[in-house]
Amino acid sequence: MYPGKFEKLKARLVAGRDQQDKNLFDDLYAPTVSTCSVLTVLSIAAHEGRFTAVVDIGGAFLNADMTTGITVHMSLDSTLSSLITRLDKSYSKYMDPKGKIVVKLNKALYGCVESAALWYENLRETMKSLGYDKNPHDICVFNAKDKHGVQCTATIHVDDLFISSANPHMVNELCDGLKLRYGEITKNSGPVLNCLGMVFDLTHKSEAKVTMKG
Repeated sequence: MYPGKFEKLKARLVAGRDQQDKNLFDDLYAPTVSTCSVLTVLSIAAHEGRFTAVVDIGGAFLNADMTTGITVHMSLDSTLSSLITRLDKSYSKYMDPKGKIVVKLNKALYGCVESAALWYENLRETMKSLGYDKNPHDICVFNAKDKHGVQCTATIHVDDLFISSANPHMVNELCDGLKLRYGEITKNSGPVLNCLGMVFDLTHKSEAKVTMKG
């Protein structure tokens, strides 16, 4: 992202997690990669002269199904309910006297207490299907090797991935696999990248510069 450059308007429907009973769920743990792991991977990328890319998966949580076995209902306010009925009049019969509609969630909507954990499991399965294994020291770091033993590494922080490999085809293949699975992804590649609020600069050989000007 560059100062003064318009990218997009973004809006998000968020559920009210404060109205959910966390005691109904066995495990809500949703890991994110440690800063130490990210900087370690960055150091390796500099040392090996790796090609790098950052990927953001759009609407990430909505790719995960509600698979906890617990049914979650949500009451939509009158504004959103009215919009839905304008798009599809058949939903009008579900509107109550206050102009609200109650829906059952099939996808892990942002704001639900279980959504982050469900998304991690979804992405983990995707990485596994693409040939990537979890690192035993950080389960948000994934590795794969090509037929020549060249490694590709991806760190995961919710829906943001930092990918590096000395083989550029491995970086591109992983990005293509993620796009095929999730459709909407944003990919930025090159020696200078924005990642998790930091700027990584790998312009100079065997050197990684990290800044946080923002």
